[in-house]
Amino acid sequence: MKKKQLLTSVIVIAILAALAYFQVRAWRHFDWATFWIYTKSVNFLIVLAAIAVVYFIYVLRATRWRVFLRSRQAVRAIDLVPSQFIGFTGLALLGRPGEFIRPYLVSRKVNLSFASQLVVWTAERICDMLSVATILAMTLLIRPDFRHFFVLPHVRTKALIALLVFFLLIAAVLTFSHGLRNRLHRLIGDLSRSVAHDMISFVEIAATSLTIWLLIASSYWITLHAYPMLRGQIHVTDVPLIMGASTLGSMIQLPGVGGGSQLAVIGILSSSIFGLQHELAVSAGIMLWIVTFVSVVPMGLILAHREKLSLTRLSSESQKEEEAAEATQ
Repeated sequence: MKKKQLLTSVIVIAILAALAYFQVRAWRHFDWATFWIYTKSVNFLIVLAAIAVVYFIYVLRATRWRVFLRSRQAVRAIDLVPSQFIGFTGLALLGRPGEFIRPYLVSRKVNLSFASQLVVWTAERICDMLSVATILAMTLLIRPDFRHFFVLPHVRTKALIALLVFFLLIAAVLTFSHGLRNRLHRLIGDLSRSVAHDMISFVEIAATSLTIWLLIASSYWITLHAYPMLRGQIHVTDVPLIMGASTLGSMIQLPGVGGGSQLAVIGILSSSIFGLQHELAVSAGIMLWIVTFVSVVPMGLILAHREKLSLTRLSSESQKEEEAAEATQ
């Protein structure tokens, strides 16, 4: 393992360990018997329906990737579906080292450079973030009680400090890294050609991105309603806040076991916002992680086996391609 990857893994483990420690310390007591009672009460047919929605989302991701490629090459969306399943399986099982498997597989499939697919991957991430932000903003307009929570003094102060530190770090990096500034300029140009090469494509990408995240929200809602005791407690307008917490938490993940996503969901479900019992919050947090993040693994492994692909080899090759792309910039 490279020093950079080792350092990143150590930092992630330390953060997750600290978060888990403070979570357990705050609860004091946890009843595993109650946890299993809640988990066994789940209607798994409803969970399967949520997984079906998640699988359809991967098809939409392939469709969106096809639109990104329209200015360069005509591609059928169906040809890009396996790369989505296999790529997200690599991410679930290998963590961040598997993150570049998708653009690497697509570049091989359509005979385009890996660097060009990294641009698409970046544009995809930006569209996802904007879609989540849009849904959260709409929710805050509909739910004034959520809006009031975010303007509480202690919450507002922490949020402002976090934003200030974030922007200071970005400013420092851009100020002292000439190479990064040049790459950023090139990236902006490449993104504009990929996303906005014509108005129809731009509208398709925006509409597909929003649809993807509305469907992700619906998979959250379906999964939570698989718990009989949550059907009257979790409403449709509650879901975007839970989804937003999960999305933020997913930035800190361990390969195969997650961590950040579950902790974030558990924390918000057991907080004063929703007030769920700790055991129920833990069960729901784990179930949501399985449905939205891990459920792709069986299909991804089947498709990888069919195409005689090794995830670890793909991860290694994609990282080498990513380093080569960086070196040429």
